Formats: sequence, structure tokens, C-alpha cells
Amino acid sequence: MNAFATAMLDQLQHPTRDIQFRMEMANGSGFNCSCQDFLQLRPEEETLLTGLLRDRPTPTVLDVGCGVGRHLDFVRRQQPAAQLVGIEKADDLRHYCSERFESARFWQCFADVPDDLCFDLVLLMGNGLGIFGDEQSTLTGLRRIHGLLNPGGVLAVETGNPFARSDFLVSRFTIGYRNQIDEMLSWGYASCSWLERNLAATGYQLDRVVRSSALGGFFIVCALKA
Repeated sequence: MNAFATAMLDQLQHPTRDIQFRMEMANGSGFNCSCQDFLQLRPEEETLLTGLLRDRPTPTVLDVGCGVGRHLDFVRRQQPAAQLVGIEKADDLRHYCSERFESARFWQCFADVPDDLCFDLVLLMGNGLGIFGDEQSTLTGLRRIHGLLNPGGVLAVETGNPFARSDFLVSRFTIGYRNQIDEMLSWGYASCSWLERNLAATGYQLDRVVRSSALGGFFIVCALKA
């Protein structure tokens, strides 16, 4: 079990406690993160997803980097007939979600999703764009998502540019909890102009941009497959 998964499962078992894990950046800085922030949707996320799901009574939804399944849980409560698919690297969190969501399907890596599956909604929330890593891998991921979307399908992607040094920046960090330290991760951060420009170049039609209440100037972009 990795450090992030251990922290999240501990938080689920002790919901009244403020359990935190530690992010250590490759440049030597670091800070604590509260697991509570990964359990509940923020108000703007609930409003956005409610609108996206309103006219889709039986959507097929892919959540890339689903964690404990907070977005999938909201989707299912809004549309009980939704078909859910999740991607989660951590084995224990993936197992937790498999038990939590009956009939849903989960894979460890985005590359494992079969090419013949099609989706009405793909989620890259919770700073989810960064999951692909470097800029080229992110562009490849956005192109593949476009191919997996049904016509009229929506990609909802959250990112930000908290370091404000370039349109796209890769940050490297480890996550630690108790005596566990995960392997170094590379996480991508993009400006709004970078994301809008590259979504359009990939064939998406920009729908809306929603400011995120998360610290650091994050935002959510929704784009359609025309």
C-alpha cells in the first residue's frame, strides 16, 4: 500500500480526524495536505456536474485518477443508472472503489482502458490534468480522451498554473505518510491559455471555464467533442 492510499483509508476509518500527508518537492520545499480535501466535492464541482448530468439519464462516465471515488459517488447519486469507469494507480484505493460501486469497472492505468469503450463524460478533476506528467504525454492523453468520447461528450478537466513561470510546468514531488514515502511523481500544471489552445487544436469545442475554490489559482475547463 502506498503512502497516499494509506492516508486516505485511515481518513475514511477516522472521519472526524484531520489526517494529513506530506508533499516534499524536489527543490527541497514541502507542505502538509489534508485528506479531508480528497473526500468531498467543492461547491463549484457539484454545481458543474449537476448541470453536465442533468440531460444525461444513463451516462457512461470515466474518472481518471478517481482516488476514493468522490466524483463517481456524486455521479451515481445524480444519475443512478450511470455506467461508471475509474482509473486509479493505487491498488488499495482501486479495490476500495470496486467494492463501493457495484457494477463499475476499474483499471490501474489510462492505457488499460479498451479503445472500443465510449464515454459521455470524462473527468480529470482534483488537479487531474497533472496525472499524465510531462507536456507531450498530456497532449497524447487529451487526444486519446477525444477519441474515447461520444459525439457531444464532455471532458471536464481541472488544472492550474500556481508557479506562474510558464504555460506548462512539470513539478516533481514525493508523498509521505507515517513511515512510508512514495516514489517520485512528475505532475503537470497548465495555464488556462495553454489548455484552451491545445483543446481546440485537438478538436474539442470549449464550453465553459469555472474558477476553482482550491488554493493556487486553479480552474476547471469543460470542452465538447463536436
